[in-house]
Amino acid sequence: MSEPLFSSTARLTRPFQLLMGGIIALQIGIAFLVRLFPDDDDGGILLSLIVPGLVLLMCLSILAASTRLTITPNQVKVKTFGIFSTTINREDIQDAWGGKPTGLGAGAGLRIMGNNTTGYLTGGPCIAIKTLNGATTVVSTPRPEEAVTALKSRS
Repeated sequence: MSEPLFSSTARLTRPFQLLMGGIIALQIGIAFLVRLFPDDDDGGILLSLIVPGLVLLMCLSILAASTRLTITPNQVKVKTFGIFSTTINREDIQDAWGGKPTGLGAGAGLRIMGNNTTGYLTGGPCIAIKTLNGATTVVSTPRPEEAVTALKSRS
């Protein structure tokens, strides 16, 4: 495997973190209220605690999410949320540029964004990579200018 020309990890931006923190606080509040005001139906209490607990676990895992971008002389590798990934051969890249920063409206994770565009997002600055087949891949990276420079180099 060849040495990376560029590598970065983008973490969730502050608005995403605040949203997840709010959801976590809400779930803890719901669980507390269910315990504070129990009902006669024990099954309902258990379910009322399990659902917020599962949402809490999901939110905590989202808070740990990141998007990893690695550019080597032959390939561009992207992985987000630890499970969604793609590899683009450098010879298939037509152009690359710094994209408009993404936020809550674009979402996070693997996003199908329309116009033959796929996003691997955690919010904030990003790059857009257009391939010869007309597809565009948008990737969150804290250093988009460096990523574009590495992509346009012929190393």
